[in-house]
Amino acid sequence: MHNRCKFQEVDLRNDIGKDVYVDIATNGEVSYLCVALQIKSGKSYRTAKGEYFIPVGKHAESWRLHTVPVFGIVYDPDDQLMRWVDITGYLRVHPHQDGGNVPVSYNSVLTAASLAGEFTDALIPYVGKFGTIALNLLMAGDLQMDALYDAWHWVDSTSNTS
Repeated sequence: MHNRCKFQEVDLRNDIGKDVYVDIATNGEVSYLCVALQIKSGKSYRTAKGEYFIPVGKHAESWRLHTVPVFGIVYDPDDQLMRWVDITGYLRVHPHQDGGNVPVSYNSVLTAASLAGEFTDALIPYVGKFGTIALNLLMAGDLQMDALYDAWHWVDSTSNTS
């Protein structure tokens, strides 16, 4: 399912908790919305109660503070559906969580309709709310480095014609 979105896969050598960057398309055109995805696949990410999860590992602080929101996708090979969660939002609501899992609802199925609806709607509050790349470039430490990498991604994605 691409729906005219632009996908930029992260090279495994550079994978630090984000597998792909996606520029979201609205009305058939790439919009100003960008999301980083952590993608998991398999039955091992399904609980006994039929819900799903994304393991946090050592990524909690990075996912919580990243300049581009990080969402999670879990693919279940049994029903061949993808489910999604706003990882950044979840971890910001749970500021002391340093490990464990981020729950993914059974009902949060990613389809063409939900991509254009609930998924995109969940991204909109991040635009300008938690800072911009330019502002974070002025910050010290990890936020500055994250903003620098995000800026490089943005420049690369705008020059990519494929």
